[in-house]
Amino acid sequence: MKKSVFFLSLFLFVLFSVSACNHKKRTTEESFCPTVYDDITWTSYGDFKFHEEGDDSTAWRIVDECYWHVYNNHAGGYGDTLQVASENEEVILVWAYNDFYGFDLTYGWEGQTKEGIRMGDHITFFADAYPYFQFLSGTVAYYWYKNTRVYAYFDEDGFLIRLNVGYYFRV
Repeated sequence: MKKSVFFLSLFLFVLFSVSACNHKKRTTEESFCPTVYDDITWTSYGDFKFHEEGDDSTAWRIVDECYWHVYNNHAGGYGDTLQVASENEEVILVWAYNDFYGFDLTYGWEGQTKEGIRMGDHITFFADAYPYFQFLSGTVAYYWYKNTRVYAYFDEDGFLIRLNVGYYFRV
């Protein structure tokens, strides 16, 4: 009986510990790691602000400590950027010239913009929230914000499918 109670207690402890680690919200210990739930501004991804996050070692730390990976072989070095991606590549952060310069977001990113826009929102909601964006076509909107370029991409039905903010993103 004592063994069953012990194993049941151990099982429940592990179950609750694992379920608490779903990365929905960061705890103090995890505060360094970006998540797919982080909100954005046009100059920051979550707590990561353009030109304030340090050199490439910050990106490598994200890879080492946060279960992210180098995106599409862009590991930095002369003539290339360092791009690190979340597990399913819905968030890609870009370092260039030893500095945090941009991010690319697609479906699976669960955060929101400062004005509350989320991936999958309709173009009419986006245009209401961001009247200063210029539409380059029926599916691409552009804005220049404090020396940062922002592109919003919509599918043929008018739903937001991608945000590209900053510079030096390479496919």
